[in-house]
Amino acid sequence: MPDVNFDGITGYLAGEASSKGGIVLIQEWWRLTNHIRRISDRIAARGFTVVAPDLYRGKLAEDEMEANHLMNDLDWAKAVEDVKKTSIFLKSRGCQRVGVTGFCMGG
Repeated sequence: MPDVNFDGITGYLAGEASSKGGIVLIQEWWRLTNHIRRISDRIAARGFTVVAPDLYRGKLAEDEMEANHLMNDLDWAKAVEDVKKTSIFLKSRGCQRVGVTGFCMGG
């Protein structure tokens, strides 16, 4: 599935809109990677609608030092707001319940 844009947020969308369960999948500290996209697809294959929001808003880390810098400089209040907006987006697509999980940053 393609990237999705909503309420000023870009993310990766996987799964059907008719899903009864939604998952907000938090990225790794590097960025929203293809690995996270594949995990989103695997979760969606089990019947969930998944959105992995890009909490760095397009910024990319190529090495550990840069990833650490991006994560430490993240506006956490804004990131939490983005997760809330992602949950609302999933509910607008028909998900009755929404959970949040992740790896590294979201684990």
